[in-house]
Amino acid sequence: CWNDLNDTEREILKALGGKKLTAPQIAAAARLRDNSHLKNALSALRKEGILENKSPGYVLARPDLIP
Repeated sequence: CWNDLNDTEREILKALGGKKLTAPQIAAAARLRDNSHLKNALSALRKEGILENKSPGYVLARPDLIP
């Protein structure tokens, strides 16, 4: 659920939309730093089944979560 996500996770999902982006591209689009905090958030979203890693890049696996 959208409300269960933290601010960083929400910004990642908004930046991705329907696009396939790498971590640096997500960071730039979401105005976040490309650092371990971002990587941990991406990993958490992958483990929850919200993102998929389609090397190279991430895609949204659960578009229904974006309001």
